[in-house]
Amino acid sequence: MKGLADKLRLIYKPFLLITIGFMVTYTFLHWVLFIKAGIPLKENILKFWFPFTLPFIPVYIWLRPRLKLLQFKDDKGSFGYQFLACMAMAVPTIIAQEYLATATGKLTELENIAQISQHDRTKYYSLKKYYIDKQHFAVQNKLSVTGRHNENLNMFIYVIMPLLESQDNPFFSSNKYWLGQKYQRQISNRLSNQEKDDRYKAFAEQAQKEFYKTNFENFTYLEVIGNTDDREEFNKAKRRLGQKSTAENIIFKANTEPFEARNGNKLPWVFGSLGIGLLAYLVFLLFPKLKGEEEHHQFTSGDSSGISKL
Repeated sequence: MKGLADKLRLIYKPFLLITIGFMVTYTFLHWVLFIKAGIPLKENILKFWFPFTLPFIPVYIWLRPRLKLLQFKDDKGSFGYQFLACMAMAVPTIIAQEYLATATGKLTELENIAQISQHDRTKYYSLKKYYIDKQHFAVQNKLSVTGRHNENLNMFIYVIMPLLESQDNPFFSSNKYWLGQKYQRQISNRLSNQEKDDRYKAFAEQAQKEFYKTNFENFTYLEVIGNTDDREEFNKAKRRLGQKSTAENIIFKANTEPFEARNGNKLPWVFGSLGIGLLAYLVFLLFPKLKGEEEHHQFTSGDSSGISKL
C-alpha cells in the first residue's frame, strides 16, 4: 500500500494538477484571445492541433522526470505513459473548445439580412424575412486522402447560394451574404480509378437530387462559418460567380434544430472524457513498480528543478 500511496503522491497528483490546469488555462486563453479579442487563427488549429500537441510541453517538463521513478524495461515504457498523459489532457480539452465556441456564441435577431451591418458581429442569427436564391448557385468540388496508410478517399461538394432580403431583390455581383451547403462521402482509396470515378458520379448525382429537393429556407437560425477550410472552399465556389472575398462577405450554415440545442452533449462529454482519462491513467499506474527509496528521497528533496512543489 505504501508503494501505491507514493505513486499517488509523486506521480498521479502532479498529473491530475497538470491535466486540469492545462485544460482550464487553454480554454481561458481561447476565450480571451480568440473569441473576445478576435485574433484571427484557423479554427482547426485552435480547436484541435494546439490542444493535441501542446500537452507534450507540460508533460515533458513536469511529469517526465517523475515517471523516472517507475521501473520500465526500456524507454518505451516511459514514453507510453507520457503519451497516455497527453491524450488524457488533449481529448477533454478538444471537446471543451467545441463547447466554448457554441456556448459563448450570441444569437442576434434580425428583421432581414440587411440589418446585419447595424449590429456587432455575432456567431448566430435569426431572420424573419429572407430569400435563398437557388437559381444563382455555384459548386466547388474537393478530394482528399486520409488515414494512416492513405486508405480513405474523401469526396466533398460545396454549394453556395445568395442570401437575399426577399424574392423581389435581384442578385447582384456584389452580394455580401451567402448560404453554404456541404455534401461529403468517404470511400476506399484502394479502389481502381474506374471504381472511384463511378462512386464519385453516383455521389454527385445524389448530392444534386438532395440539393434540388431541399427547402433551404426551412431553418431556425443561421451560423456564421468561421475561419475554416470549409469557408475557403465556399469562397472558391463564390468566385465562380465573379464574387470577390472581402471582410464584409459572410457565409452562413443553416441549422434546423432549436437554438437551445446547439451545445448538444458537448459539456457532459468534456467531463466524461476527462474522468475516463484520469481513471485510465490511475489504472495504468498500478502496474509498474517504484524504484528504491533512496531515489524517492533524492527526487522529493528538491533536486528536480522544483516540480516536487506541485
